[in-house]
Amino acid sequence: MYKILILYKAEHNLWQQYGTTATSSASGGKSTFTEFATDDLEVLKAEILKLDKIYGHENIKVYKDVTANFSVNFTMDDMN
Repeated sequence: MYKILILYKAEHNLWQQYGTTATSSASGGKSTFTEFATDDLEVLKAEILKLDKIYGHENIKVYKDVTANFSVNFTMDDMN
């Protein structure tokens, strides 16, 4: 999945996740944040072009989120 970060505070080099926030009256007015994520390069390109007009390209970072699974096995011989 490709995801986007937007520069939050340049003086501290802090970035925030880009996405949408929705408020639901069914949940008592609670806000829910949904981060932007896509595997479609055309959707990503369109979103970056839209954000470039608002924030400028120097304030946008795109990254690919990769999931990895690791397993570790120990035997009693390793504990001595």
